[in-house]
Amino acid sequence: MFIIKKNLACLLCLTFLGLIFPFTVIADTSEEFYKKGEAAARNQDWATAEREYRKAAEQGHLHAQKALAVMYVCYNDRETVKWLRKAAQQGDSDAQLALADSLVDGHCDETVRNYEEAVHWYRQAAKSENVRHQAEAHFFLGEMYEYGLGVSQDLVSAHMWYNLSSMRGDSEAERKKAVSARDKVAHKLSPEQLARARKMTEEWKLNRGK
Repeated sequence: MFIIKKNLACLLCLTFLGLIFPFTVIADTSEEFYKKGEAAARNQDWATAEREYRKAAEQGHLHAQKALAVMYVCYNDRETVKWLRKAAQQGDSDAQLALADSLVDGHCDETVRNYEEAVHWYRQAAKSENVRHQAEAHFFLGEMYEYGLGVSQDLVSAHMWYNLSSMRGDSEAERKKAVSARDKVAHKLSPEQLARARKMTEEWKLNRGK
């Protein structure tokens, strides 16, 4: 009896350590779940895609979180915001912009609207190494300050953000849009305010929003 108990104890010990390979269960990784979700999405099997994306997303897979967020737009905007927020918290500027846009627009559910949080994520995206994302974040921050959405209305700050966007635009059309918005605000500023806005622009460029 002692020998049987001893052998059983060794068996349990080896199993715990993963040394008995036939009994070892290797769970799918988040990347594998994500790939299964991608394959299902290509086949338009949306139920399977959602299930596999969610498994990966719950393990912190960035692209799965973003894919799941897109699937929920106008179907469940609270879930869209939830998964975009998780991706944004990983420092992904694409997700930060998408989250901020969702919080401003509300998509199909106005209850998710949160201007204050949107400003936060636009600010995070403004520090991105991605120049295009910088320009977009700068422009939207200009709008938030121009119209007082999530922040106190501040035309000096609006001018600064539009000015920064005009220097980073990914295309001529985007730069012209930023210049137009900046110049419209400039007409409402005194010479002293305009000088302060330009100084703030230079300071931001030096410090990169730190």
